[in-house]
Amino acid sequence: MDKDFSVLWRYQDRIFEGAKITLELSLLGLILALVIGLIACFAKISRRSWLSMPATVYTTVLRGIPDLVQLFLFFYGLQRLLLIFRKTDTARFLGLQDLALNNFSTAVITIGLMFGAYMAETFRGAYLAIPKGQIEAAKAYGLSPWQTFRRISFPQMLRYALPGISNNWLVLMKTTALVSLVQVDDLTKVIKEAATSNPMIKSDFVLRLAMYMIGALGYLFFTTISLMIVFALKRHFSKGFATVS
Repeated sequence: MDKDFSVLWRYQDRIFEGAKITLELSLLGLILALVIGLIACFAKISRRSWLSMPATVYTTVLRGIPDLVQLFLFFYGLQRLLLIFRKTDTARFLGLQDLALNNFSTAVITIGLMFGAYMAETFRGAYLAIPKGQIEAAKAYGLSPWQTFRRISFPQMLRYALPGISNNWLVLMKTTALVSLVQVDDLTKVIKEAATSNPMIKSDFVLRLAMYMIGALGYLFFTTISLMIVFALKRHFSKGFATVS
């Protein structure tokens, strides 16, 4: 019996919108994770214990808790903390009594906090891989700490950290599928609703499987493009090192 696959394309607009939300969530979560990761990295390698200890606790705890558990803890915890903050005198003084986070914004912050711990360890390993002689040479040439970081440390950190960042990015993008459990209309949620709410698709195994395959191909497309971009970045940051054995 021929299958009426045209029923799947009735959802094309919703699927594209879900894919857009997934991509936005992934990119914004990545940016936040990179910022948090850099801050936590330098806090962790600091000689000041009041900086290194909290950073160590942060990376250790978050890397030891399953992503799904973290999602529920942060998602509902952030909402609760915001509710408590809005009732404080500080919120009234700043005029933030009506401050609110929608589900998408909360999901971005959650993803950023979750993967900031992994990025911190990636940056930390990359920083420790930089030859110490180069830092000493920069000091000998009279470069300031900021000039040393901007011209020597940071570019090499990116080169060493890029493989880890790319791996974290791919995992982050796939992890965004979990936000469908907290009512964010991402690609996974749209695909699931289409496969289970439409009687024709729900009752036909082949059509239902085809709908899920569309979702899988969407994620595969994003990750393939990501790998191409990462390859180009690796070539860029490897300039001058290709002939070094």
